[in-house]
Amino acid sequence: MTLTIDVFNSGYLPVNGGPGWDPRSIATWPASTATLIAGDRDAIVVDALMTIDEGHQLASWIDEAGKNLLVGNHRQNRRHEPDHHHRRAQRSQCAR
Repeated sequence: MTLTIDVFNSGYLPVNGGPGWDPRSIATWPASTATLIAGDRDAIVVDALMTIDEGHQLASWIDEAGKNLLVGNHRQNRRHEPDHHHRRAQRSQCAR
């Protein structure tokens, strides 16, 4: 069996720079990535994205791969980052 790895990149998101930010310079939220690891038929996704819109983009990207997405409840949350806490809501929104 051959495994493939493909990476989805959400791109940088413009954000409000806030007080003291030079308005001539665009403030951005760093790009987020998710990795699709796939075999001949099945695949898993490593790392969900932050926003619901990014989740929909990711779901479309996964659909295009034409693989059976394996879904499990095994999550490791060793880092305290927002995207690690929003995954449950994101999955339920994308499933609709």
